[in-house]
Amino acid sequence: MKNKLLYLLLCAKLLLLSEAKAQEAMQRSIITGNISDYNMQRDGEMAEVIFDDLLEVRVNSIIHIDSTGNFSFQVTRPFSQTGMLIFGENLYSFYVAPGDSQHFDIHSSIAQTTFTGNHAEFNTNLNSYFKLINSFGDDYDIQNSLRCTLSIEEYQTYIAENNNVVNSAVDAFLEESKAGNEFKSWSISHRKYSSMANFMKYRWLKPIKCKINPDSFNLTIPPSYFSFLKEPNLIEKNSLGSQSFYYFFTDYYNYMFTEVMDQV
Repeated sequence: MKNKLLYLLLCAKLLLLSEAKAQEAMQRSIITGNISDYNMQRDGEMAEVIFDDLLEVRVNSIIHIDSTGNFSFQVTRPFSQTGMLIFGENLYSFYVAPGDSQHFDIHSSIAQTTFTGNHAEFNTNLNSYFKLINSFGDDYDIQNSLRCTLSIEEYQTYIAENNNVVNSAVDAFLEESKAGNEFKSWSISHRKYSSMANFMKYRWLKPIKCKINPDSFNLTIPPSYFSFLKEPNLIEKNSLGSQSFYYFFTDYYNYMFTEVMDQV
């Protein structure tokens, strides 16, 4: 019953948060761009714009790239949020607020982008931030091997130690880049939910990758493993701006739903 109440309260809080964010003017954001070294055969005639939403519902749009590499699209989101622009083998992240006007000058062969317009500095820092974060990413096979070989306590320690290394590097980057408060706040939220998402997916990913019975494995996870879910600011004002929140929330929703159903 306690978990059920917690789950219902969480859903209510999310609805209220979403409603509050939706009160921001539903203004259209206009984004234009040019790919200076555009090659139609290599890059394709279409690009994809993606925004994450709750429960892994992604908002996808397909946009056209003309023969000179120009593109434009409009975004109507009820709150500020990170999105992704994908064409060919290239992926670019951007942060957009309602009413923004932005322009991207992309040189894909050297992975260089110049942002102008609203949130230009934010977007420059955003792409540098992801390059830094990804440089600490373990090989996919190594991650799966660690999930299979480490005990639950050892895996928790591994994630915590990795977080400390990443956080130190990001803090140094924030200071060096003289990032503004808005970006600093976003990066804190992104790292927080990335860590939580790693912990949450462990409960279902380990049984899949290590070929063990999920029900038996979940019985071995002590309640203390999920102690981070009890922190008072589990969902914060700026949660919806970072894609890592959506990854976390999907697994948290499934976890709480299972907990509730087990008590019915």
